[in-house]
Amino acid sequence: MFLKLWNNNYFEERTTVQPFCNNHKAFLADRFVEGICPRCGYEDARGDQCDQCGNLLDPFELIKPRCKICKIDEEPVPRDTKHIFLRLDALQPKIEEWFNKASEEGQWSANGIAITKSWLTKGLEARSITRDLK
Repeated sequence: MFLKLWNNNYFEERTTVQPFCNNHKAFLADRFVEGICPRCGYEDARGDQCDQCGNLLDPFELIKPRCKICKIDEEPVPRDTKHIFLRLDALQPKIEEWFNKASEEGQWSANGIAITKSWLTKGLEARSITRDLK
């Protein structure tokens, strides 16, 4: 499957900026950065969302960000990293065709259909399929 996607140009390499903990020398997934929510002031918001106000967040938006693993006050720093992205935008016509058939034949729930339709209407975006792990 990987080679078929690769050969049809459905992958691309991108450089992104991710939080890096200098204390334990590792990149951090958004959920491993904690700090103060810039919207509601909640003290333990994560870098992907605030559990108090429900807003989606970027880890670099947090006030006084810290590494959830180290639990020290040293702020994670932005650092470039390369990743492979699956080009869901290029695959959208095929995904829509599959969705129309699968949601009907599989008797998807109304909620599942509504959420999927909203994603497709908005337009799919490329998603990273690799991570910086030790």
